[in-house]
Amino acid sequence: MYENLVNQSVSKDLISDIKNKLLPGAVLFSGSEASGKLTAALETARILSCHQGGSRRFDCTCPSCLQHKALTCTNILLLGPRDCFFGNLCL
Repeated sequence: MYENLVNQSVSKDLISDIKNKLLPGAVLFSGSEASGKLTAALETARILSCHQGGSRRFDCTCPSCLQHKALTCTNILLLGPRDCFFGNLCL
């Protein structure tokens, strides 16, 4: 879990909360620009939706993980400023 996050100490807390089923119903990711908030949020959503359960590694190929990694999952709503672009998607 969270192999794609670099130097993020918060990932240890998230892993612990997920494994112990203590993650609250809503999580607000905040921090400075380019601090990894979006990556952490998307990875958390992917982990919680993973069909494989178990390790929930980033290289998982279950249908849910593939949708999340392609940003085609219909259960995620990304919000941001009007001038915020993510790839070819205008958020």
